[in-house]
Amino acid sequence: MAELKMDIEEPSLQPPRSQSETAVKEESAETEATGHQPYRRTKRKSLKTKKATIHHDCAVCGRRFKKRDHLKEHERVHSGDKPFNCTYCHKRFTSGSDLKVHARTHTKERPYECNVCGKSFSQAGHLQTHVRIHTGEKLFECPVCGKGFKSRYELRIHARTHTKERPYDHLSLCETFSSKEIPETL
Repeated sequence: MAELKMDIEEPSLQPPRSQSETAVKEESAETEATGHQPYRRTKRKSLKTKKATIHHDCAVCGRRFKKRDHLKEHERVHSGDKPFNCTYCHKRFTSGSDLKVHARTHTKERPYECNVCGKSFSQAGHLQTHVRIHTGEKLFECPVCGKGFKSRYELRIHARTHTKERPYDHLSLCETFSSKEIPETL
């Protein structure tokens, strides 16, 4: 069987000088006009597939996206643009998916149901956290004592036991009231 050989020329990392100078001038003009640098598009080759993976980088924070549309949606975080409007309360959102999740607070829709106990949730992440009750899985480990927790929130609460932080300390509550105002339940 004949072996197929292909010469693959690696792309040059340095464009010809004239292209580079033109690109710098165009980028500079766009930055001056809008105050926002244009997005950068970079290519990476995967070792497994030999296909070029295109990444779109945010010019403001450097976050990287596989799809240009996702970058454009992300850029709204920096620009403050919120084109998606809730028809119930008129709150505005940067993405349609955020609006969809928010709308469930008005409609009481809970499309994510636990297949163990039947409890339903408005967000997939809330269901994932809930399922850990049934599985006993504890993904969040305390770096001080090694104790595991089902959620980042539970770990954060636990971490206070290793510090002197007492957000609801009895003594500080007492100092905020005069002796006549201290509630009986303390």
